Amino acid sequence: MSKYSSGSGGLSAAASNYVRAKGGSGRAAATSASGRSVTASVAGFFSTISRAGVVEALRSAGLERAVGEDAHTAFAMVVNAIAPSGATLDEAAARGAVSEVLWGLYERVLADGGGIAALEALGPADVVDLIRESIVAYLYYRWLQELGLRIEMKAVTPDRAVEMEQDIRDYLDARIDLTISEDELLTTDWGGAEGRRLITALYQEAYSMLEASE
Repeated sequence: MSKYSSGSGGLSAAASNYVRAKGGSGRAAATSASGRSVTASVAGFFSTISRAGVVEALRSAGLERAVGEDAHTAFAMVVNAIAPSGATLDEAAARGAVSEVLWGLYERVLADGGGIAALEALGPADVVDLIRESIVAYLYYRWLQELGLRIEMKAVTPDRAVEMEQDIRDYLDARIDLTISEDELLTTDWGGAEGRRLITALYQEAYSMLEASE
């Protein structure tokens, strides 16, 4: 990151070396516990909405009390149920990621005053996009934590850090292209072993795309 910030290295090389420093894509995916957990929760909650409706998704998530609440309150309850506390760096990245993705969804679908039942308009393709967005956002926040260390070490100025943050987000959005079939989405038990294996594979695939980008 210091080389990239000074102009002596490209972002693709920084991405590749970042993953290698974590022990490679497999190790990076294995240590992304909080990221994998929130992505599985996003997949499980919204695939249930797509398959069985909002009320069933809320009940399955233990959020029966959210039924009948206004959209903003109900959505805040969903975010808090999915996002970890943020006590560790990994949890903080996961909380930032899921909050960004879900509140972005709220702005797109519910902010006009419609009830939370409006989420039933989401199709499988929309849920796949949410899964991808949660992975990209998690990787982004984890990378920003490393960038924060560079700032503390005076390796970059705050203004340069802002530029780098946007560069990193644009790079991740362009680089990470994951594919999940609708059958996988709707038939996978996201809270079970099958779901955990699929989420881990998706994270490893995402990290592999960065590792091979140099």
